[in-house]
Amino acid sequence: MPIETDIGTCHFIKVEDYPRLQPFMNYVKMSKLEIINELHKDNKTGKHDMLIEVFQDDRVTLFQISGNLPSFNEAYSEVFSHVFNDDTIMNRISEDNFQQIRQLVMRMNCMKEELINPNPEIQRAWERSKRVKAQDAEMISFSDMATSISVFGSKPSYNAIANLTIYQFFMEYQRIAQGFAYETATLFATVSAEKMKIDSWSKHIDLYQEERHELSQGQFNEIKKAF
Repeated sequence: MPIETDIGTCHFIKVEDYPRLQPFMNYVKMSKLEIINELHKDNKTGKHDMLIEVFQDDRVTLFQISGNLPSFNEAYSEVFSHVFNDDTIMNRISEDNFQQIRQLVMRMNCMKEELINPNPEIQRAWERSKRVKAQDAEMISFSDMATSISVFGSKPSYNAIANLTIYQFFMEYQRIAQGFAYETATLFATVSAEKMKIDSWSKHIDLYQEERHELSQGQFNEIKKAF
């Protein structure tokens, strides 16, 4: 259901609206650190030196940054006017309520900030880790998810899927995946001599869980042993 706020009623984004809004949502989910990191990567000629210096000041907020970069200004206007169903909503967004409203919109629509390390060297190592994982991972598109829900879920029509909220869409897909994982683990447990931990098909699903790229203590200890 929509959520009442001090500046109006905030609605969930639906699947049918996702293709148009998704490029703008990518801007909305960017933190101050991620914006600075992207400027660094696009600064081979030094064209962003002044912007980077200004944005790195602790006194400069994400609200100020987004208001001064045209692409971000447009993105927030498109997303906020849609979820509040009000073309004048940006007139009621201020430094005082910006982060609260932004976090609400992000959480309602399964957006989360990228984990960015302030240390450039560590950040580059994380990005290498993500690229390696992406090469090994199976690519799943939005349409793949939609067809999976249609075939393996409650078998809704594609018109019904288009009317789902983004939150419902991702949650239903993850629940289907968890159900298959449970059935597979249960099957292997019947033939394996080893005791297996089987997660419940109804276990809690966290759509906002952060992906970690640093070494765990156990991995670090294994590397130390190797040397």
